[in-house]
Amino acid sequence: MERYNDPQIVDAIMQRKVWQGMTRQQLVDSWGEPVETAQKVQRTKVVETCKYQQTGRNRFKSRVVLENGTVTGWQQN
Repeated sequence: MERYNDPQIVDAIMQRKVWQGMTRQQLVDSWGEPVETAQKVQRTKVVETCKYQQTGRNRFKSRVVLENGTVTGWQQN
């Protein structure tokens, strides 16, 4: 975890946490690569949904939404 100079960020990643404002790379470091992603290009931003823990066809326990590479929200079932 030499890439992050902030011990709080490293600690949160090691605890597999997700928070608003984290980067896509921090998300991948925390939860791993998503099983599936969906991306929408809008006028002023790119909205990406990273899907984790597949439970069935197009069913996932967790979805994380990023805008321009920054986490803005998530949903866990």
